[in-house]
Amino acid sequence: RAYLGRFADKMAFAGPLTSEDGRTTVGSLLVMDFPSKVDVEVWLADEPFTKAGVYEKPIIHVFNNSWQQKVGFPPAV
Repeated sequence: RAYLGRFADKMAFAGPLTSEDGRTTVGSLLVMDFPSKVDVEVWLADEPFTKAGVYEKPIIHVFNNSWQQKVGFPPAV
């Protein structure tokens, strides 16, 4: 968490993906803003979970946010 906090300016949201039981973690979702795919790959290459082999196969997709954000969402923690 502390490591990812250093990239808060690039992160829209992040969290675990869980199975139907709501308890078993099956992956992670990180929605981040990088200028290019190359920049993401450079970041991933130095990312601690990637280096430790926690992420089996990072998958990178382009996301275009075309829906205005709901005011007050997500709620402050």
